[in-house]
Amino acid sequence: MKVIISKTSKIFIDGSSPFEKYYPSAYAIFLEKKLIYSKVLDKNLPAQDVEYLALIESLNLIKNEVIKAKKFKIFTDCGFMLQELQGKRTPVNLKLFYEAKALISELDNIKIYQVSRSRNLAGQYLENRLIKLRNERDYISCPKLNPGLKREMKRRRYS
Repeated sequence: MKVIISKTSKIFIDGSSPFEKYYPSAYAIFLEKKLIYSKVLDKNLPAQDVEYLALIESLNLIKNEVIKAKKFKIFTDCGFMLQELQGKRTPVNLKLFYEAKALISELDNIKIYQVSRSRNLAGQYLENRLIKLRNERDYISCPKLNPGLKREMKRRRYS
């Protein structure tokens, strides 16, 4: 993987775990406004576990010096994960929690912040990706619109 040197070192992470069985869990990592890593998992996991996987992967990128900077700011929209890491909430998945805590204590100059979903670049990327997947799946499974639905759509338009 190519080494990425950043001055501001703002890393945005997000994990997505859709309730629908058609889409697998996925996570994405952005450095500034650029996607640097994304992964689609083989199976659906709880949303919080996928958030932890995104955090752990971003910490591994820092540890392996793929991302170089003096200070790192990691932004997530997962309040539960942040509260667990701060000791305000009991961790649900202890394995992922301890792995993330070990990496954070190994690395210096890392701060994790909560950001709203609308400001999380990784979250916006995953949402757009899921919409695209949903549209492709709907087209493949039902390429012709139901005639009854067409009539209903026409009726609503002219009412």
